[in-house]
Amino acid sequence: MGPFAEGVGAGAGGLLGEGESNGADLRLKSRKKLKEVRMLSKFVVMIAAVAALAVLGEWANAAPLELGVKAPDFSAMGSDGKEFKLSEHIGKRPIVLFFYPKDNTPGCTKQVCSVRDAFPELRRLDVVVAGMSYDSVQSHKGFVAKHSLPYPLLSDPDGAVAKLYGAYRRLFTRRMTFIIGLDGSIAYVDPAVKPEGHGQALVKVLSGLAAAKPWGEDAAPACKAGACGATTPKGGR
Repeated sequence: MGPFAEGVGAGAGGLLGEGESNGADLRLKSRKKLKEVRMLSKFVVMIAAVAALAVLGEWANAAPLELGVKAPDFSAMGSDGKEFKLSEHIGKRPIVLFFYPKDNTPGCTKQVCSVRDAFPELRRLDVVVAGMSYDSVQSHKGFVAKHSLPYPLLSDPDGAVAKLYGAYRRLFTRRMTFIIGLDGSIAYVDPAVKPEGHGQALVKVLSGLAAAKPWGEDAAPACKAGACGATTPKGGR
């Protein structure tokens, strides 16, 4: 074999060797990339599992108050610029306290307007009505003005009151309603409120409760017997 042929052979061998080396590098990089993708996937799955467990735990530990228990006292600023203190209303008139998720959302707008439309009847039943969410007082003021709501919306920015009543969720409060009797106990609870028609539903329930004498003490047993459609919660929604 001449010098030229030897040179060509050596060059071809060098190129072949370089090609094999590059191929090995690519395979190594591919394996590393695949390993990284697998690790990332496992991490994402783990985070999702932790989040799911947190949500389940949050729901499991947030059972609404049951009928007959004393309503936890609280103070909260209202859209009317006044501080609402539950203890100041106990013994004077029954109290409707409804939690809703968020101002200016479709479902919540239907709910607060339904209560607004039924307010003349609620007034005749001589009850105090107040809504509550995590929204700020300023947000509540705008929501009230926009829809001409004749009752205050209370601000619970850190969810402290919602936690007391079992209405707490991390982002938005759960949609549920409580009626508190003259004796300060829970006379009615709806853990799965339907926004549409909520006002008339309250009128119906309150009319049934008003037939129980005395209002506060005998209302809960009457509801338990099915006289006014009250429910004993099983975790809510």
